[in-house]
Amino acid sequence: MDEKRIRAVLEEESSGSDYGDENDSVVEDFVETREETFDTEQEDDEELGEEEDRQRSRKFYLGKDGRTRWNKTPASNHVRRRARNIVTQLSGPRHEARNLKEPGEIWRLFFPESVINRIVKCTNEQISRIKSKFTRERDCSDTDNIEVEALLGLLLFAGVRRNNRLNAKDLFKTDGSSPEIFRLTMGWNRFYLLMRCLRFDEKDTRAKRTAVDKLAPIRELFEEVVAMFTKYYSLSEYVTVDEKLEAFR
Repeated sequence: MDEKRIRAVLEEESSGSDYGDENDSVVEDFVETREETFDTEQEDDEELGEEEDRQRSRKFYLGKDGRTRWNKTPASNHVRRRARNIVTQLSGPRHEARNLKEPGEIWRLFFPESVINRIVKCTNEQISRIKSKFTRERDCSDTDNIEVEALLGLLLFAGVRRNNRLNAKDLFKTDGSSPEIFRLTMGWNRFYLLMRCLRFDEKDTRAKRTAVDKLAPIRELFEEVVAMFTKYYSLSEYVTVDEKLEAFR
């Protein structure tokens, strides 16, 4: 019995000694790992510090792409402005347009009688081409300046109401869902005929003009209207086209 007890005590001491050695080894490895990590972090901090010093010594910040430079100080404003960039006139209405108050007067200033006459002439030519397809002459009668102005007014009113995506026939409904101004101005059939025949140039010479100008169907009318706007209205130094700022003079 004594030998067994002595052997058990020796085995316990032997196993305890091995466990202690393993713990010591783990502690040593952990200490070495911590020392290596600390050295790496210290090197990274030194590199970051050197990079910050270089950034502070420069007069610009370098972008992430390594090429873009952002100046630390704003550019000097004490530079003489070029003559072409100097605005010499006030923005707003010019000449006769400054004294007009009524919408109708302003409309006729930018769309003079010469423009309406051109539209009436070209539209009547198209009406004459399709008149033979109608059994009753009154269903395809010629138009005049008053009716064309009324048509343009309806189109402008529809645009103000944002009805550009609405079926045109819905504008003439009698169930109360459409403005009365449309059906009180003209009937649906007449509106449809005018929209079908509306023209702004002479069809006989269009093919020849289209060969050198893609805007041939509206070129003459377009230039005349633009000339009126240029004459009677002065733009400011900030101009946007459909929410886009265009650089031009």
